[in-house]
Amino acid sequence: MKIKTNLNIKIIVWLVVIITIFFGLPNLASAEQLLYSHTFDQNSLSQLNYLTSDGGRIVIRLNPATFTQNLLAEIKIIDEGRTEFSGYRRITDIYRFSFSGMGEWPKRPIIILLPHQDEIATPKFIGLWNSGTQKWQKMDSINLTYRRAARLSTMLPFATIAVFEKINNDDFTFNAAASAPSISAKAGIVIEERTKTVLFEKESGKSLAQASLTKLATARNFLKHKSNLSELVSYSYLDNIGGATVPFINNDRLLMRDLFFASLVASANNATRSLERLSGLSDANYLAELNNHAKYLGLTETVFRDITGLNPGNQTTALEMAILASDSLKPLAMLQATTTHQYAAFGQSTGRIYSFRNTNEILNSPHYYITGSKTGYLPDGSYGGDGYNLMMRVRYQTGKEIIGVVLGSPTRDQSYQDVQNILNYSLNGLK
Repeated sequence: MKIKTNLNIKIIVWLVVIITIFFGLPNLASAEQLLYSHTFDQNSLSQLNYLTSDGGRIVIRLNPATFTQNLLAEIKIIDEGRTEFSGYRRITDIYRFSFSGMGEWPKRPIIILLPHQDEIATPKFIGLWNSGTQKWQKMDSINLTYRRAARLSTMLPFATIAVFEKINNDDFTFNAAASAPSISAKAGIVIEERTKTVLFEKESGKSLAQASLTKLATARNFLKHKSNLSELVSYSYLDNIGGATVPFINNDRLLMRDLFFASLVASANNATRSLERLSGLSDANYLAELNNHAKYLGLTETVFRDITGLNPGNQTTALEMAILASDSLKPLAMLQATTTHQYAAFGQSTGRIYSFRNTNEILNSPHYYITGSKTGYLPDGSYGGDGYNLMMRVRYQTGKEIIGVVLGSPTRDQSYQDVQNILNYSLNGLK
């Protein structure tokens, strides 16, 4: 019996060694967010099971008898710590799934479906992160164009995966016009997002008030703490802090998604305050996370004093806001909310419909393929602001986008005109 036990231990040790050599040790520096966790017993494993996260961002199918021993199934989203895949663009979040229990490997393939929101019919595939080589590797997956998803069949009981699409050309050519456009904004910039190449700039290093562009960072940070936007929550009148607002009724039951979209679509300060409250963090801790993340991104002039942008102490530059916007728009929920024209929330306690429109009136312009947008406004004078701000990200080629930012335009209409002028100038130079 002792000899058999020692033999089993040796087998387990060798399995661990082999797995470590091929897959490597997990990157402990990565920020992980648990999306799904469930313990399966032998009876439930004998049936067909579907594992899914909020909104179906990842779906895993376990056919009957794929596993036979009790196990814990988990799905996590990985926020940091993965280099990009040279020549390819990642179009989904990074997910890690695992089935852990008695060291059992699957007896049948695990089927994984990773939806994405890219409408362009370019080749897409699921990539696997190899911790041993610290590189992504292409998996033999199926691109389901009609479903906007990629499908993978694997015998691995754990993996870190994401969907990628090929970038047609790693380089781009920009032919600048003889003269750059004149804008009324105090500062402005356009960058090619992937390379961070500056295509246009005016006073792009000047510190100015963020105003409601702050909400990009606030909403992005919220998703690190709360991933289930389908959760029912109660609105509190204590979240009414002035400025732009959606008139939610005290104690009305809403989806977390309703408040998230109200913050970014209507730029509602009360909904933004609700997000902070529902995150479970104190105001001081929430602001600390925003400022620490800005430092992580290398933003030396970006400062957060409040979560909405009402405080003129929230400062940034046009260049740093473009970089911050690029980072903030990575999660799918951010992409969806910042490109939504109109939204209706249903109060489940009152039966009331709360309808609101996007504060960017040119969001539905037929001239651009917009993949992100946010407005901001803080009056000058006693409010200490700089006027109207606007950020827009537009696609100029498959898998390639530019980000335009204007800070401190005198009027809302002029902010629209300013950003269109610099985007058109940049797009014409990229043709």
